[in-house]
Amino acid sequence: MEIIVEIGTTVQQELIRGEISFLVDILEGLPLMQKLNRKLTKIIVADDFSRATNAAQGTVNYSSHRGIGLNKVNALAKVVESESGITMLLSRDIYNEFMDDQIRTFVFFHEICHVLTKNIFPSLITNIFAIRTYLANLYVLYDEYFADRLAFQIVDNIVPKKSTHWDMYWSNSIKGFIELLSDNTYYELLLDRIQKFRVGEIENVDTLMISINQIMDEISLSTIHLFAVLHSFKNDDEDSLLSQSKFVNQRTNDLIQYLKDKYEGPDHDLTDGVDVIAGYFANFGFRLEDLEQGGYIRILDI
Repeated sequence: MEIIVEIGTTVQQELIRGEISFLVDILEGLPLMQKLNRKLTKIIVADDFSRATNAAQGTVNYSSHRGIGLNKVNALAKVVESESGITMLLSRDIYNEFMDDQIRTFVFFHEICHVLTKNIFPSLITNIFAIRTYLANLYVLYDEYFADRLAFQIVDNIVPKKSTHWDMYWSNSIKGFIELLSDNTYYELLLDRIQKFRVGEIENVDTLMISINQIMDEISLSTIHLFAVLHSFKNDDEDSLLSQSKFVNQRTNDLIQYLKDKYEGPDHDLTDGVDVIAGYFANFGFRLEDLEQGGYIRILDI
């Protein structure tokens, strides 16, 4: 196991290496380790997270910064798989004064859970446009929900008594997700782009879909993370605070309940969830269809 620490003093680097080694030892003792088809071979605590991630995965345009409304978020970790093994990249931000070892433990195992899901989720076996696209997106959202819920369980088993930092971090995270989902900037942008498509200012459906993908990603991932946290804490009291959100409605509730049932159920086969994800994506103004001439994207009013 190679641990590269690009931040801090020599003493701080040794402390970071020691903490990471402790987490690796815990990982190797967990049954889930047996379900990973590749080993964790390198961990990098990056001074520049975007740069290090691009270097690890051979890209140039990855950015750790996400968000287009009032609330911006930064990625804290990422895993990159290759034939030689798994590289985990950790942001320097998880070593600031607002973080502690409990939060870093969650971040570490959340990323490991993403690797795990690639081994335990079934492969898609259909090439039918609408079904395959809906299911691919449903698995992406379930992957995030699954990783959150299982990482919380692992941390609970390791550290039953939580720190003040932990409580404050998740309290602020819940608040941040709710603020993002209640930020009308996303809805107004989406509505504007659909209206421009209707009058021909956006020339075709493909261009429209590219323009709304970021909106859909930000809203969907924030929704999934929020409810995974609430379900892990067995706290649904914040639901009422989402009354101002244009994107949290019965179709959203159906999706969240579906993901919760799947996580707590016996299998991870999501093929029965096509109607659920299709209903949810209608919140973003489109429906996928399979016609005789091929796949079709129907634009809806919102």
